[in-house]
This record gives sequence, C-alpha cells and structure tokens, in this order.
Amino acid sequence: MRRLKSWLFVGLLALVAAVLASKPKKDKKLRWKTAYDALREALGDDCSLMLVDNSYYSISKADMHAWLETDPTNEGKYVPEYHDCDDFAFRLKGAVSGPGMSKYAIAWACSEVHAYNLFISPDRQVYLIEPQTDQIIPVEKDLPEQYHTVMVLM
Repeated sequence: MRRLKSWLFVGLLALVAAVLASKPKKDKKLRWKTAYDALREALGDDCSLMLVDNSYYSISKADMHAWLETDPTNEGKYVPEYHDCDDFAFRLKGAVSGPGMSKYAIAWACSEVHAYNLFISPDRQVYLIEPQTDQIIPVEKDLPEQYHTVMVLM
C-alpha cells in the first residue's frame, strides 16, 4: 500500500510539472521607453514614432500567429484606392484595439508606399505583420523598400 501511495504521489508530481511546463510564458510588460527604444533600434532614426500609452505588453510570435488565425482581416477583398493596404492595416489595428488584445505592443505602420502592422515580442524583436496575408516578418536591415517604415502609431 505504501508503495502504491508513493507511485501515485510521483505520478501526481509529474502531472503537475507537465501542466506547469505547458503554460504559456507570462506577458512581459514594456514601459513606454522600452517599447520606444525597441522600435527605434529596429526602425532607425528617420521613422516617426507615436506611442500613446505609458506601457504595453509584448506578445510572442507564436501567440500573434495564433491570434491572426482567428482574425478575418486577411479575408477581405483588395480594391485599389478603396480597400487597399492602409485599410487592411487600420482594420487589423482596430481588431487588436478591443478587450483582450489592446494591452499588446501592436501598431499601425507605413512606409512611403505601403501600410502594415508591427508588434514587439518578449525578446524586444520587432516583427512586421502583412495584414493582407497574415505573414509575420522579422524587421531587419535588409527588408524590401516597401517596408522602410516612416511612421508608427501604437
């Protein structure tokens, strides 16, 4: 009987450890300056940044991808001048501005020729979201000219 109790206790500990290991990592709170610095580092000095909250929470690439799978923004029909890139980007920003998502460091952004969205991950990596396709792209120095960001609203 004592051996059975020991095995049950070990099994229970293993179950608790598995549950704790499977829990998603806690969101990382970013002060305004931390979010600003992450964007400035990724986008350079020639980008206009407007961050309107005192703090944000980062969101992992995996969590952002999972959320995008539930969001219908990318299903809209592209219509030049009437429902084009800026409209897709504004719609996605609006969708993340509601309860549950509004705390995250997710922005509307644009270059001189294109509009899209950005977010900051827990490791301060800035990612671009192409709202027409849900593609997530790390912001790096060698991005195509259409992603040379000149303005960010977060």
